[in-house]
Amino acid sequence: MTSMSRSVPGKREYAILIGLAAVFLSLTYYEGIHIQKFLALPWYVLLFYPFAVSRLGKAISSDVIFIWLQKIFCKVTPSGTGAGDEIDPTGSGFQWVFGNLIACPICAGTWSAEGLMLLAILSPGWASAIILVLGAIGIAEPLIRLNELIFWRGRCAREEVGKCERERNGR
Repeated sequence: MTSMSRSVPGKREYAILIGLAAVFLSLTYYEGIHIQKFLALPWYVLLFYPFAVSRLGKAISSDVIFIWLQKIFCKVTPSGTGAGDEIDPTGSGFQWVFGNLIACPICAGTWSAEGLMLLAILSPGWASAIILVLGAIGIAEPLIRLNELIFWRGRCAREEVGKCERERNGR
């Protein structure tokens, strides 16, 4: 779980963020590389794109597979609420900027959207495969969460009934 309180960036960090955005946008709109190539992907790939972006952003910011990246740019501390951990950027300059971009699923998703778009322009086949897989997982994720909710509520109810039965039987 990411922290809602972020440290405030300085001028250098803002300059790095603006520079990264400029580089990514320049690559996407460079002469000979046009947005039309992205939009030429099959309709079903474009339909899966927002789900893929959402899933990739969440994966980067909180999934186990990206812990190695978080350890480089972020610090993980127990949440003050006692539920889970908080992931905050550490250091300064590029380290802080990159940490801030991966600590937040929305931030990571924003840059993932640009990265997937650039990949789709440069290699439509690879991008389509990645978008379809991540998109399918992104679509399925709410169903997985609903299944977990039903399971845990059922388990809590079962434990409550067991407690009542033990009290009733004097055990």
